[in-house]
Amino acid sequence: MRLDEVADVADKTGTATTAKEVPLNDPTGWNVMILNNPVTPAEVVVEAIVAAVKISPGEAYKRMMKAHKNGWVAVAAYGSKDVAESVATKIEQHARNNKSYDHYRPFVKHTGPWPLDTEVMKAGE
Repeated sequence: MRLDEVADVADKTGTATTAKEVPLNDPTGWNVMILNNPVTPAEVVVEAIVAAVKISPGEAYKRMMKAHKNGWVAVAAYGSKDVAESVATKIEQHARNNKSYDHYRPFVKHTGPWPLDTEVMKAGE
């Protein structure tokens, strides 16, 4: 997926589809945050968010850009800490296992899997 493709995706009938938005605020729950880094390509971050959080690529792109500009962003909120930690792990694993963007490697001083750090925080902290 290229960044210019990261918008609401059309389904096979040509109708634009938007995934149900995952809540960002559960006042009694747990937030999954992603942290910006200077290494991981934006496409890898977007794909990892979409795979784990099940939001549209367009919404994942917006959240990724907020992390890029502000250093971090909440990508989802859950009532259970275990669920939030599971989603955070899925995001990190998806990025680490993504080989689709290895053609960027000559342009970054990084070897190994693409890093993507997440945090799980209690709402209100």
